[in-house]
Amino acid sequence: PQFINPPTLVHNPRYTQVITIPDSGMIFVSGQAATRPDGSMVSTEFDAQAAQALENVRLALKAAGATPSDIIRINTFIVDLPGHIAAYRTAREKFFAGIANLPTSTTIGVPAIAGEGALIEIEVTAYKAKKR
Repeated sequence: PQFINPPTLVHNPRYTQVITIPDSGMIFVSGQAATRPDGSMVSTEFDAQAAQALENVRLALKAAGATPSDIIRINTFIVDLPGHIAAYRTAREKFFAGIANLPTSTTIGVPAIAGEGALIEIEVTAYKAKKR
């Protein structure tokens, strides 16, 4: 495996942001919240948090040489799911715009997310076929 902690994402000594299995093409991205590289939250507003969490997913994939079109599974955890699901769907549709084959998906309402003020966390698995 290759362990990647890109400078574009917060560094946490307790986990790795991205792990790739080069021989298989598999890419695993840790849950991404709406944090800046220094660990601060971008906003208290859900819309801004959803957009930043998805941007952090994109940055994690980029560090592994992948893009959102390589995502095969997305799991999303949202505080106050009924109150935020419409905004999440809007952000997600923008993130996956133009991608024909969408990933499998699970969205779960949770009472809290690690990180003070965090309202959303997104983890993905991607597959990047090796060039032959």
